[in-house]
Amino acid sequence: MDDFDKDQVLQWYTQLEEELLSIFKYVPPAKQNLAAFSPSLANVIIESCGLLDSILRQISPDPALVDGRSKPRKDLDITDYAKLYAAKLGLPVAKSIVMITPAHYLSPFNAWIDLSAGGNYRPTTWWRTHTELKHDRIANLKSARLEVAIESLCGLHLMIATLPEFARAVLRGGWVLGKKTSPQYTIEILEGSGSDSLLVESKLFAVARGIETFPDQINDFHPSLFNASERVIDFFGRSY
Repeated sequence: MDDFDKDQVLQWYTQLEEELLSIFKYVPPAKQNLAAFSPSLANVIIESCGLLDSILRQISPDPALVDGRSKPRKDLDITDYAKLYAAKLGLPVAKSIVMITPAHYLSPFNAWIDLSAGGNYRPTTWWRTHTELKHDRIANLKSARLEVAIESLCGLHLMIATLPEFARAVLRGGWVLGKKTSPQYTIEILEGSGSDSLLVESKLFAVARGIETFPDQINDFHPSLFNASERVIDFFGRSY
């Protein structure tokens, strides 16, 4: 996957996010609407998960060593990706801020937490829904809920924001909107070697990169610790 491919991934994500935002115009993401379902939401879920699968396949070695056995990259599946990257990238405990009032966290890969302790793989609910829809869209249409679409897109965004391979693409794509000292240092933070913190933002989500992690309670989130953008500061109504 070269730089052009990575830029296309960000554009693809943005198209999916815009599609979901357009659905919000008719079905606002209020708690009482999260169970709403539609073919349009099914498309967001299937495309988000399909792109995530492709990203993980592209960055994986060929062959990959999974559970002590060599496996061709073309045969890898989500179970293998979880074993390869859950602990390496800290995915089970990673949080995203959802920029929808009221602000809240999502941890889209939390189902993989047992893997970090040497346990078994458990699928995320949104990936299970994607698999069901992929095999029979009509029979499983009612599973294509607004809540699942938000979670699947959040998982895709978090993965792009977290992978060191996408650091330069994320910067090029304008996903780092807050205060930056220099492009080189920003890339170091995005790659996981910097000594400061920042946010990787889209219209719907914000992911922390660097030495700071999000507090347990979102009310304790301090934008200044993450060199947050004016947009995030205004959304939370505080800069401290």
